[in-house]
Order: sequence, then C-alpha cells, then structure tokens
Amino acid sequence: MSLVGHNNIFHTSHGIIFDAEGYADSISRINEITLSVPSTYKIPIIYGLDTVHGAHYIANATIFPHGIAQAASFNPNVAYTAAEIAAKDSRASNVHWTFAPILDLGVNKQWPRVYENFGEDPFLQSVMGTASVHGFQGNYKTNRTKIVACMKHFIGYGAPRSGEDRDSSWIPDRFLYDYFVPPFKAAIDAGVATAMESYIDINGVPVVGSEQYLKTLLREQLQFHGMLVTDWHEIENLFAFHGVASSVEAATLLSMEKTSIDMSMVPQDLSFPEIVYTLVKTGALPESRIDESAGRVLQLKKDLGLLKPDGWVTNPDLLATVGQASDYEVAIDAAREVLALLKNENNALPLGKDVEKLLVVGPTATKLSYLAGGWTIYWQG
Repeated sequence: MSLVGHNNIFHTSHGIIFDAEGYADSISRINEITLSVPSTYKIPIIYGLDTVHGAHYIANATIFPHGIAQAASFNPNVAYTAAEIAAKDSRASNVHWTFAPILDLGVNKQWPRVYENFGEDPFLQSVMGTASVHGFQGNYKTNRTKIVACMKHFIGYGAPRSGEDRDSSWIPDRFLYDYFVPPFKAAIDAGVATAMESYIDINGVPVVGSEQYLKTLLREQLQFHGMLVTDWHEIENLFAFHGVASSVEAATLLSMEKTSIDMSMVPQDLSFPEIVYTLVKTGALPESRIDESAGRVLQLKKDLGLLKPDGWVTNPDLLATVGQASDYEVAIDAAREVLALLKNENNALPLGKDVEKLLVVGPTATKLSYLAGGWTIYWQG
C-alpha cells in the first residue's frame, strides 16, 4: 500500500499479502495517524482494493471463479453470493471499497482482460453485473458487513482495435449506446455507488478528458450521481501516454474542466493535489469544481459510516468469519456450476470408477496464483 495524499490510500502491487487481521490493523493505524494530524475536521481515509473474484488479496479468504466463469453459469445468484462473501471478508479487513464489478464487454477475444468480465452479451452482463452490485453493497448505508462497488471501466474498454490492452477503440455512437451502455445503466439503476473511467481513447478522444462520456453521457443521460475515480495514473497519462496535453499541469486542468472526475488514482507521486491547489489559487480552475467532487467523496464516506466516531474500526466478529468453511462450500458449489465442457474426445469423461489418481503436470501445476487466474493473491496472479 502507498500513502498518496491526505485522506487517500492506494493499494499497489507488492510481494506481501496480509491476512484479514493484518489489513485491519494496518488500515486502522493509518487512520489513527490521519486523525492525529491537526485539522478542523477529522476525516478518516477510505481504502479500496480490486476485489474481483472473492477477497483474493486477503490471505485465507475465499476465492471464487472469475467473472467470465460466473457468466457461464447463467445464474445471477453465483455473482451475488461471490460478491456478498467478498464484501464481508473485505469489510472485516477494514477495506470499504472494491474496484468491481467489471462491466466491459469482451468483444475482442484477443483482449487480455476478457476473463474478468461477464462476457460479450449486454443482457447477460447487465444481469450478472446487477447481481454483483447488490451482493457487494446490499443496504451499505446501514449494513456494516457491506462495501461499496465500483462499475468499471466506463466505457468501451473491452473493444481495443488491435486486441492489445489499452489500445484505441473505434466505436460508433449508435453501437456504443446499444451495446456498451446497457450494463452500466443497469448498475446505475441498481444503485452502484462509484464508477471508474476507462484507460482508452474512443475514436481518438481519451475518455479521461472527454466531456461527452464523463459529463453528458454518464452524469446527464445516465443520471449517475456517485463518486467517479480515474484508472491508474490516467489524468497524468493525458500528457505521458495519450499526448493530448503539453504537461501534467495542462493534463490536470483539461480533465478537471472537461469531466466530472472526483478522485485521481495517483500511484506514484503527490503532484495531483498540489497542481489542483495551484490551479484554484491562480484562478484557472474554480473552487466550486473542487467542492463538487469533495462533496461526493465525503458523502460516500458518510454513507459507509466512516464519519461516525470509530466508524472505521473493524468489527472483530467479522474477522472470525474470513475463510470460514461455509464460504468455502459456496465457492465450491459455484465452481461446479460454472464448469463448461467444450470437448470430450473419445469420451474421456466422466472418469471411470477405477481411476484412483490423476497426474497434473507442468510448471504451474501447484501454483494457486496461476491456476486461479489474474487478480489472485498478487496483482496479475
């Protein structure tokens, strides 16, 4: 984890994995430090993780099949229970926010993140995504076993022209509205609390700097009123990757002026708040724009109960449930339900009753992080 600025913590890739108590203790200590700083208002942090298929960053928590496998069940209850248990395990660990569900349509089979979402069908994606949102959130404003979900990546991320991650997408507006919008609309209708914008550019326009997508479409047409976060380093990428801004300062001004982004995911430096402060002080950016986003962030923390005295303190009763046997059985049932037999050459299956042992070979045969796909234990497996 990295301290990236007052009141915001970002979890980054590292070689350490904590158990639930380790996370709970570390995040509590961070909050204690945060609240000890002389300030008019004592505002705790909100801690977010990519809880994609179970609380997989947490040692001994229950891992579920990935989204593409959950979709193969055609059973929204699989997505619901996976999210419900992941939420409980996360909240026990003092994690209040997940960067899931992934609602990108996997329309390009070469795209390396196809496994994370619920497939290429907008209807199935909508049904499973809605179930996932309900599982994560429930009545999160009163139920302290719940966390807030984050629909991502808005929008068009699953259709890179070349199939390579983060490549440009060419998507006509009619196709975008008919195909890519419905899963996000369904999540909004389900009450999803937060959203994450996309890494890509659509038809040459980076989403992170797009008024069309992040104001007109998201806020006005779809009526999303929750908190909007960027993906990894995306505001700075207007300068460093997309090449549409002459400096990081110009990139920050462009994104803040054109979009309704509330939080910048800045994993490696502290420049964003300093740049925003300078832009406001010099009159380049109205203070009301900052108030708008700060209001949404504070509302989110209030809804989660974090602004109450000790509202950020872990419930010790939840800690004992992380990795419990009943959760494991639910995950096993989900794994059985999502199995899809694609080929059965020479009737190899089912195995005969005389088969007592099965040899599994290969360099990853005993490595859980590879067998369970990306976002398992560490960032990419």
